[in-house]
Amino acid sequence: MHPLIQPYTTYQTQDKKHIVVGAATDQQFAKFCQVLQLGELAQKAEFATNADRVRNKHALQQLLSARVANFSQAHLIAQFTENGVPFSEIESMASLFDKQETKAMNLTAQTGN
Repeated sequence: MHPLIQPYTTYQTQDKKHIVVGAATDQQFAKFCQVLQLGELAQKAEFATNADRVRNKHALQQLLSARVANFSQAHLIAQFTENGVPFSEIESMASLFDKQETKAMNLTAQTGN
């Protein structure tokens, strides 16, 4: 959890994958809430500004974590991309090795193990 920006943390999705969201501005936070169908959350006094969210980060993270867990990683990636919410998916080692880019750049090697 980032000490000065909230929300800026890792969340587990419905399909047990992970995604990092860094909504550094009030506008980004509002969009994040809209994607999660929690639009009213951005209007609450305890979460209205980043300073408010930092002060109430534990309560905020409980709410957001519970809600993110209702959506698949693929759904959130599509919605965050469409709505301008800063994020990064966290990939498994297997999915990294299976990526076309990894294969094209010869970033893997077979070993005897």
